[in-house]
Amino acid sequence: MPGRGRATAAVVENGFARSTHGHFRLASRGGNDGCCRARREHGPPLARASPRQWATAFWLDSSLPTSCGTKVLTCEPAGGDAWNHGDVAPEINTTWLGLVGPGVEHQGVNNSLWSDHTDIQPTMMELLRLRDDYTPDGRVLTEVIKPGALPRAMRIDTRLLVKLGDSFSQINAAVGAFGMDTLRASTVALRSDAPKDATYTKIENDLIKLGSERDAIVTLMKSELYGAAFGGHPLNVKEANGLLAAANGLLAQAAALA
Repeated sequence: MPGRGRATAAVVENGFARSTHGHFRLASRGGNDGCCRARREHGPPLARASPRQWATAFWLDSSLPTSCGTKVLTCEPAGGDAWNHGDVAPEINTTWLGLVGPGVEHQGVNNSLWSDHTDIQPTMMELLRLRDDYTPDGRVLTEVIKPGALPRAMRIDTRLLVKLGDSFSQINAAVGAFGMDTLRASTVALRSDAPKDATYTKIENDLIKLGSERDAIVTLMKSELYGAAFGGHPLNVKEANGLLAAANGLLAQAAALA
């Protein structure tokens, strides 16, 4: 995602900003000492804000100089950055994609096709008859390519291939059905106030389990989808139908948790 800073939503209590990933130390509530900066976004007047309301009022900037020392404890997962961008809303999650060129089917405006940003690269690679040295996270948008421009393996059981690809997107894309339902569930967990964080712990453990199941299904789906698109291997119909059933079961579990 664009941008240099890293921001994390946090609850501010007793001079600390507490997030699900760690803690930021503040010089004072709402203060700005050059090292710990807090930017007011929305919410009630801070003097009357409860700790939970503070969570909606601030985003804390962790792109801070090393000279800040112990005043700032970054909350990044080991080995990588926690990039967060904007909010979850239709005007952010929904955009348009224009495709034109040899092999692209002329469809005009198509609002029925669900696609993800990560689908653009493999679709372009397929249209250009190029091959990459890694497996991307998206899928080839079979629906926008003329049947005659598809490789032979993709022209066999094309309808099943499309169904598998759509199911893959819904469980793998960040704002697919699985991603949105698990986000809602995680929000319920964070809002809970059960003794000893019992509700939070249960939901988070359920999410970890669902995430592991999702990863296993996605790995197998990628094998089928990319085997047909770039490997010359037609779909294994039995395997594909089994993966569709597994994905539907996973989506049902995520929806129930939300």
